[in-house]
Formats: sequence, C-alpha cells, structure tokens
Amino acid sequence: MVSDAEFKKLVARVEKLEKQFRVHSPVQKRGKQRTLPELIKGKAFKNGQQKVCVIVAYSEKYLGKSSVGKEDIVQGWRDGKFNGSYDKTLLERAVSDGLVRDLKDGTYDLSQSGEEFYEEFMK
Repeated sequence: MVSDAEFKKLVARVEKLEKQFRVHSPVQKRGKQRTLPELIKGKAFKNGQQKVCVIVAYSEKYLGKSSVGKEDIVQGWRDGKFNGSYDKTLLERAVSDGLVRDLKDGTYDLSQSGEEFYEEFMK
C-alpha cells in the first residue's frame, strides 16, 4: 500500500514529466518565435501577480522550460518591458494567490488556476 505522502510525490513527478513532454507551438508561421512584449501588447494587468504568472507561462509554453527560477522571472520582467520594477513580493503573492506553484527547490511553475488565468488572459 502507498502512503499519502508517497502518492503525492508520485503525482508531482508525473505532472512534472507531463509538462516536460507537452508539445507547444512557440513558432509562428514565419518561423520567428513570438516575444513576451508581442504577446502582452495591448493587454491590461490588474496587478503584478498576474504579470509574474504570464512570465512563468511564457517561459513554460514558449521557451520550453518545465520550471522557472527566480532569476528567470526577473529577466522576464525586464524582457517583457513591464512598467515599474520587479519586487520579490510579487512572486510570493502569485504563489499565495494560487497562480504559480512553488516547487520547493527554488523553482516555480504554473498552477491549474494560473493555466486558466493565462488561457483567459490571452483570448
């Protein structure tokens, strides 16, 4: 019999593997990868947590990363040319709001709520 803790670990490993092998299409028909500023152009964010969520989503879906480190988020903030400066509390709030998941190894990925937000935001 498998304990609850072991079962949760197995589920987390399966989810991580699924994300690694998920097929994304970051390349446009012209053969050029879309940039973060191109994706968010004309979009309105309610708060910095949503910006962090979109940076994590972009890293996963367009850059093919299975998990994103804090330095990737900071760089994404710069690359995305977001207004204002990045603050680490935005990441903490994104985690507490359920948009981003803390993998407890210094990396993050989108939660199911974050996936839903991203899909709705990009419509």
